[in-house]
This record gives sequence, structure tokens and C-alpha cells, in this order.
Amino acid sequence: IINEIRQIGKSGSDLDKFIYFFSMVFFIITLFYGFSAKYLKSFHLSMPDLTLFCGLILLNSLIMKLFLFLLELLTKINSTVPVSAYKYAIPVFTTIMLVRIFFNSEATVLYTLLIGILNGLTVNNSISYFIFILISGFLITGFLHRCTTRMVLLKTGILTGLICILPVIFLEQLIFDILSFSNLENNLYFVLMVLSSCFFSSIIA
Repeated sequence: IINEIRQIGKSGSDLDKFIYFFSMVFFIITLFYGFSAKYLKSFHLSMPDLTLFCGLILLNSLIMKLFLFLLELLTKINSTVPVSAYKYAIPVFTTIMLVRIFFNSEATVLYTLLIGILNGLTVNNSISYFIFILISGFLITGFLHRCTTRMVLLKTGILTGLICILPVIFLEQLIFDILSFSNLENNLYFVLMVLSSCFFSSIIA
């Protein structure tokens, strides 16, 4: 069934793709929420909290769609930057930071897993992008345990970006054989994209 749904998402009409995306989101949210409510005692969301939680998921999806559209246009203008590098420039950590501010660490970890899967599916089923979001989200969860000023957000974004540089380069080299540690120019593009994503996420949040 899952394979059929994925096939529809790749080659179907716009309506079929919407149904595919909605089905995946509904299935993953139901799975994660059911598990959390049953096994995590500290994860109990009221109706307003749940509405905000789902609203942030929707906001994340809108950010992804908007920036993927803009980056698709940018790839037609600038062909020197590797196409796979552009996805790391999307400020996807804005909503993770907001979840960490509004909720507890358990909710943030589950939210990170959720949008990691959804965004990975959105970006051509990218495993490396899923792992990138996972690592960054866990770091943000730890760094933002006491967020009192915007400077804390900025420091979190910069520090998270710096830490995630090597994992991103390693994953792209391991999975896609796009990068090598000797290819300094391509590595620099990925470094700039990762830092931009984390920094602008903290600015937007």
C-alpha cells in the first residue's frame, strides 16, 4: 500500500499528490501522537497545544514548499553550486526552535522526528537531509533548555550550524559520492548553506 501511495506521489496529478502528502502527514502524526500519549508521561497536549503543534507542522510545510520553489528558480540561474546543496539552505529549524520554546524537550524530539521524515520525503526521499534535521533538532533541543533572549537563539543557530558541517559533508560523500574532502570549492558551498539555514532559522524564530 505504501509503495502504491509513493508511486501516486511521484507520477500522479496535483490532486493525487495532495492526497499522497496529506495521507503521509496524517499517518505519521497519528503514529507519533499515539505512541507519545501512551508511553511518554510528560507528553500530554491540551487541545490548544495540539492545535499549535499541528499549526507549526503546517508552517514547516509552507516554508519547505516556498523555499524549494525559490531554490528551483535559483538553480536555473546559478549552475556552479551543486543542486543537492541548496536544500541545506532552507530555514527548517524555525519551527523546531518554536516548539522547544513553547513545549518540553520530549515534544521537541518527537516533532524533530516527525518533520525530519516529512521533509526527507519532500526532498526526493533524502536520507542525508533526514539525518541532518535529526542531528540539528536534537542539538537545538539541548541548547534551548533556557531561552530567555534572542541572543540565545542566535547562538544556538550558529553553534548548531558549525557542529552540523562535518556530518553533512560526510553524509553527502558517503551516500551520494557528491563531495570529497579534497574538493574545497564544493565543500565550501555546503558549509555556507548549512550555516545559512541555521542562522536564518534563528532570525525568523
